[in-house]
Amino acid sequence: MFKKRWSSTYVYSYLHQQEPETTDLIFKTSHYFSANAVYAINKYFTIGTELLYGIKENYDDTNGSALRVLCIIRLIF
Repeated sequence: MFKKRWSSTYVYSYLHQQEPETTDLIFKTSHYFSANAVYAINKYFTIGTELLYGIKENYDDTNGSALRVLCIIRLIF
């Protein structure tokens, strides 16, 4: 992404399911986003972070969302 020591990934996803005939208490749509960045300080030490976010809606108009942040530290010895 930025230089040789940096790497990153970005993802967006959307899903829509048609309404079933049997019940309305089922998944309707979702949106999902993910982004991360990793930095290699040297060949032995790497740090990084990741953000995940999702939104879900059901056919009964209930919905929810979730946010997650992750951090990594890797040491190779």
